[in-house]
Parts: sequence; C-alpha cells; structure tokens
Amino acid sequence: MFHSQLFHSLFISVVSITAVSVLFARTRIPTVIGFILTGLLIGPSGLRWIDSMPDAQGISELGIVFLMFSVGLEISLSQLKKMVRPLLTLGLFQVAVTISIGTLFFVAILKLPFGSAFVMGSCLALSSTAIVLKLLADRRETETPYGRLSLVILLFQDIAALPLMASIPLLAGQTLISNQDSSLGGVAVGIPVFILGCVLLGRFVIPLVFNEVTRTGSRELFFFSIFSTTFVVAFIADRVGLSVSLGAFIAGVLISESPFSRQALAEIGPFRDIFLGLFFASIGMMIDLSFAKANFHHLLWLIPVLFYIKFSVLYALIRRYSRSHGISFATSLALSQIGEFSFVIAASAFTYGIIGNTEFQYFLTLAVFSLLLTPLFSNLGLKGSSHSSWGEFARGFRFKLKKTKSLSSQVPLTQESDNSPLVKPRKAIVIGLGHTGVQTLIELSKKGIPCAGLDINHANVKEIQKLGIEGYFGDSTSRDMLESIGVGEAFLVIVSVSGRNVVPKIVSLVRQINSETKILARVHYLQQVTDIKASDDCDIVVAETESAKAICQRALDRYGL
Repeated sequence: MFHSQLFHSLFISVVSITAVSVLFARTRIPTVIGFILTGLLIGPSGLRWIDSMPDAQGISELGIVFLMFSVGLEISLSQLKKMVRPLLTLGLFQVAVTISIGTLFFVAILKLPFGSAFVMGSCLALSSTAIVLKLLADRRETETPYGRLSLVILLFQDIAALPLMASIPLLAGQTLISNQDSSLGGVAVGIPVFILGCVLLGRFVIPLVFNEVTRTGSRELFFFSIFSTTFVVAFIADRVGLSVSLGAFIAGVLISESPFSRQALAEIGPFRDIFLGLFFASIGMMIDLSFAKANFHHLLWLIPVLFYIKFSVLYALIRRYSRSHGISFATSLALSQIGEFSFVIAASAFTYGIIGNTEFQYFLTLAVFSLLLTPLFSNLGLKGSSHSSWGEFARGFRFKLKKTKSLSSQVPLTQESDNSPLVKPRKAIVIGLGHTGVQTLIELSKKGIPCAGLDINHANVKEIQKLGIEGYFGDSTSRDMLESIGVGEAFLVIVSVSGRNVVPKIVSLVRQINSETKILARVHYLQQVTDIKASDDCDIVVAETESAKAICQRALDRYGL
C-alpha cells in the first residue's frame, strides 16, 4: 500500500494542502484558494511531484454529494416550498439567459461552432456551489437574504446541470437512450415513484429508524445510519434518471425534518471538507501555465468580459426580483465564477469531440481564475451590500468612509418586512439536559430569556421540547454542532455535563467559536477546577463545594445559628 501510486499521490496532496492552508489561514486568505494553488504548485505545471489526483472525478463527486447533503440538512420542506417560485423564475431565467447570451458571444465574437459555443455558454451559466456555500458557512451568512438568494440560484443550477450534461451526446449526434432501462418512459414513471417514496421515507421510516438508533447511544451507529440514508437515496435517484448530488440533497431535506439534522451535519462536515479540499487541489493541477502564458493576451480580455456577462445577467434579474441594490450586487458578485459541474460538462464535451483541446484549455484556465477571484469578489460584494445605489457604493469604496455592515440588516427576499436592523437577543444555551440543566432552562424561560438546550440523549431533548423550550439533539464536543445551535451569537453558555475531560473540551470549543460569550461551567469535584483555564468570562460551579456549603448551612439552621 505505502508504495502504491494512489498512496503516494494522496500523501503528497494531503501534506501539501495542510502546509499551504496553514500559511493561508495565518494571512487570512480563504483556504479554498490555498487548495487550488496547492494543486498548481505540486502538479504538472509546478514542481511536478504528482501528475494528477488519483480518481479526481470520484473525489469531486463525493465532495459534491456531501456538500449537497449538507445543504439539504439546512433546508426544511416548508422552506423548500417557499423556494418553488424563485426556483422556477429567478433560477430558470438566470440559467436560460446566461446560456443564450454566452452562446451568442462565443458564436459571434469567437467564431465557435454552435455546439462548442453552447457547451461554453452552459459552463458559464453554472456557479460553484462548493466555494460559495463554504464562504457563506465560514462567514455565518447562510441565513441572510444574500445567502438564501444565493442558495436558491445555486440549487436550480445544480438541477439544470443534469439536462445540460444529458445534452452533450445529442450535440455529438449520438442517441441519448443507450438501453431499454434508460427509456424516457421508464424515467417518466421512475421519478414520480421516487418522489412519493421519499415522502413516505421522510414521514414514517426515517423518524422510526433514527429513534431506535439514538436509543442505543452509539455514535458509530448514528454515523453509519446517516451515511446509509444518504447513499441509498442518492443511488435510487441516479437509477431513476436524476443526479447523485440531487439525491443527496433530497436525503438531507428528509433528515432535516427530524430532530437529528444538526448532529448529522456535525458528523458529515469533516468528510465534506476533506473531499472538497482534494477536489479543488485536483482542479489546480489541471492548469497548464505554459498555455496560460502563451495566450495571456487573450485571457486578459476574456476573463473580464465573461465575468461582466454573467454579473450583468445576475444583477439585472435579481434587481428586478428583489428590488434591492445591495442584495443584488452582493449575490451577483458571489456567483460570477464558473462552477464545479461546468468541469464535468466540459470534460464530457471534450471526450465527445464537441470542443477541441484549445477550447478545453481556455475553459480550464478561465474557470480556475474565476474560482481564485471568488473570495475577492465576495468580500467586495459584502462591502457593497449595505449600499442603496451605485453612487453610494462608489463613494464608500473610494474614500472608505463606511464600514461593512452585516447582511442580516438587509431587505429580505419578501418585500413585506421593513428595513430596520435585527437586534441579536441575549440568548442562553444550556449544554447537558440532566436535572440541573432542565431546571436551569425552565427558570430562564420563566424570566423571558431566550434559551436552548443541547444533549446527546434524545429522550432528554424531547422532554424540554414538550415544555415549549428549544432543544437540540447532538454531540456537545463537536464544534460544528455548537456552531449550528448558535453558540457564536450566544450571550451565555452553561455547561452542565458530566465527565472530567468533557467539560474542559466544551469550554475550549466555546471560547474558540465566540471569545466574547460568558461561560458558566459545572464540575463535580474541586480538583477538576484546575482542568479548566479560569478567566473573567468563565465562572466555575463546584458541586462538591456547593454541597458542603448547603450541608453546613442546614446543620447550623438546626441549631438556630
């Protein structure tokens, strides 16, 4: 194994990605750029340590599967119903208009044949779900109007990628139907049956299965249950004619309706990040620097022109839809790059001979440069999101008189709400729902303090939910879990769990997520105090000491002292 090409390539890739990412993290440069530049550095155009990422297509598909599953986990069926209208209007128009204008540009300006121009226009229409969602998650912007709008457009693009990929054989003059099982009639029947099966699965089967799994208290069994559900739904979706990534998204939506969604997201997060990191590194390896250097004079004007085409289409459509300059500007800049599904479409078109090697290299170079520029454009979009007009943005950008405002104060997608900023509540989160944790939540709730509880025991979570208190099932030692329940915005975090090693770990994670939050931690014995680094924002309650005080006081009360 250690002498195999696969192990050698993965070893070089993982070590290099880690080294470069650490360097970029210290300089506050997005890690996604580090992934791509790592691939460029160690690939054929750089140090030539490895020629390519082994099974890069499989790695990218797994990364996208985990990513789409994560997206689905954060969307409930009720939210999905609200997205139907913008999906069928804004999403459809964005893809259709961008493909049309892009195809016309490649035919009229670059004199490409219609088939090649259509492929390039299709690639231009799709944005990078992986990069945009990762940037949104890192900045905690997924629930902002800008984040929700980006998600709607990205979701439709991922759906539209399926017919676009299916059109490649047709453009090559080959039949789309290769065997009887893939007949259009079978697909027409299979998809409705699949949708009905998913509804029944989400309503009856998944809650029953996961209730039984959580009763065992086995984290490993829960982990494999999540994986099994994801891959089963994705596999069936692929068999009925849908994409694997769309199946993974549906699996995430089904689990999102259950109380186990946040823990599922915490479990799947590390695997998603690993595969996406390898995927972006494999993209960096595709760049041919000699080609880019030889055609630099063409790329110098192609990159801004194609960016302008996509940005203009996005801005015009979003502006008409939301009537907010700031949201339109931020979303359009964030989605102006070329996406990962575009690589699949371009590679397929190259295989079928629809585009030649020159066009394929142009696409790779343009796509990678657009991905590298995405964090820069996204930051610029955030700076302009608080402005109401182009003039205000120009003045603010030129003189730097205004600070970037949070997108949470922007106009939402629906026009009924006002423009007043949202005030963050002084929320308390109780970790550990034993007797102490539950009583604390009840008292806080009586005082009108917004609060929520977290516990790995689902029965405890259901008990506080019956009392009308917000409760979450999940592992309190997972940073992703703590972030998902709002520790980053909490005023007070109360740690009421058992275990000498568990409490210090939770306290440390809370401090990493939110250095300003107040922490109240309970430990059983006085000797455990040294395990937790004391500070002004962390109070420690020692059960042993408090019990001694209570016993002494009651003893004195007996004597009337």
